[in-house]
Amino acid sequence: MLEVVQNNKAIFYVYTLIDPRNQEVFYVGKGKELRYLDHYIMCCSNEHYNTKLLNKIKKIQKANLELQYNFPY
Repeated sequence: MLEVVQNNKAIFYVYTLIDPRNQEVFYVGKGKELRYLDHYIMCCSNEHYNTKLLNKIKKIQKANLELQYNFPY
């Protein structure tokens, strides 16, 4: 995981969300701390701001699969 560091403290990292049905990367994000988990948490509460992303994650969940995360950089 690549982290941008300033004053010896990580500022952010890049992450991807991967569809386990076909191993396709369908989202690339930038975050810090546990940001990459927020998408799953928001979907569970039906409060995600990105409805296309929400629907994709829900389809993965309906297939009884787990969303995959990667930290490529």
